[in-house]
Amino acid sequence: MNEAELSRMCNLAAEIFRIEKSPTLKASIPPFLSFLKWTTKAGAEQDSLKRAMKVWFTRAQKPVKIISEDDAIDEMAIEEIEPMLSERIEKWSNELVEKGRAEGKAEGELKGKAEGKAEGKAELFLSLFAMKFGTVPDHIRFHIETASTEEILLLSERLLIADTPADVYSL
Repeated sequence: MNEAELSRMCNLAAEIFRIEKSPTLKASIPPFLSFLKWTTKAGAEQDSLKRAMKVWFTRAQKPVKIISEDDAIDEMAIEEIEPMLSERIEKWSNELVEKGRAEGKAEGELKGKAEGKAEGKAELFLSLFAMKFGTVPDHIRFHIETASTEEILLLSERLLIADTPADVYSL
């Protein structure tokens, strides 16, 4: 069943399916609260179902721990649960975004350093080649600018003992 069909249905099973089909954690809050409202209206005879649902929801979302087992949501009014859940989701979303930015920045810095080192080695090779043999042919410049750091190091060693530009590649 799709979301529209489930939202037209007014029963506990539909709310469970809406929770399961929620594309995001935040989207699962309204059907969860609706489920809690249903069980509250049903009175004490539905307490075991209500407890089972809270345990299920707690376990289902355990990786993100939006509700922990220490939360006393049994004692909370429905009006208190929704803001608590929404605040936690918002806080965690912001934390995840910041963590992603920090990791991306650190990764970018490392990548930038590695690229900088590779470019420096390429520039040094090209400079030494030019000092030894004169003008650097375009095909050698292109090859060095696209070569791996290891290859540049190997060619640099060869450059030291080469008598001709061709020797750099043929030794």
